[in-house]
Amino acid sequence: MKRLLMCFAFRLTGAFALSVLFMTTPAAAVPIVVSSGDGAIVDITGLDLRDDEDDPSDLVHNTTVFGGIEKQNVTVAENQVWVDHLIGSGDVGSTLWGVGDTTADHVLPAGSYDSYLLYYNPVNTGHSGAVEFTFAGDILAIMSGFRGLRDTNDEFAVSARQHWEYMETDDSFTITSANSLSSSGWWVGGSLHCDQLRVLTTPTSPGIVVPEPCTMAFMASALAGLVGWRRRKARAQ
Repeated sequence: MKRLLMCFAFRLTGAFALSVLFMTTPAAAVPIVVSSGDGAIVDITGLDLRDDEDDPSDLVHNTTVFGGIEKQNVTVAENQVWVDHLIGSGDVGSTLWGVGDTTADHVLPAGSYDSYLLYYNPVNTGHSGAVEFTFAGDILAIMSGFRGLRDTNDEFAVSARQHWEYMETDDSFTITSANSLSSSGWWVGGSLHCDQLRVLTTPTSPGIVVPEPCTMAFMASALAGLVGWRRRKARAQ
């Protein structure tokens, strides 16, 4: 019994040492990044993104297109949400246009979605360069018009005030891959205007749980201790 306890203590000490040596922290997934161009990812939670004459937007920049994370893994029922554009594999490489002040006319299929907002608001008049954003999930739907943005705020928005501005029919964006979109250069004329897109993607799936190196080291050491104890017991018999 004494030998068994000594063997266990030795193995436990070795496991602790290996745990300290190899302990790692899993990297967090990045749901949206700027692939190219003058873009920036910002936290839009609680911001005022609606422009009016007496209360300017919290995000103003002459050239930068901002990307923000909205609600994630939102479950939508059938006929609950209408969108301006439904995106499929056949749309990769296509250039699409804003729809202005029109009614969203595509029904979003029931399911779960991650939401993001792309936002460009210069001081007075401005023109952005092409900015590409890449998402963790594939792009499934886009709202670019006044009604499409307004009518989906309850489901997806995280900013303090709702998004009233929209993309005019002369503003375009390009689906560059299944999970990437380029702003294609947006033009805003006037101090009370901005360009916005709401992008819905497949929800980011949780990663497969893999034991950390410290856990694996402990398991291996404990197993080695058990094997050694059984061998000693066999020799003693």
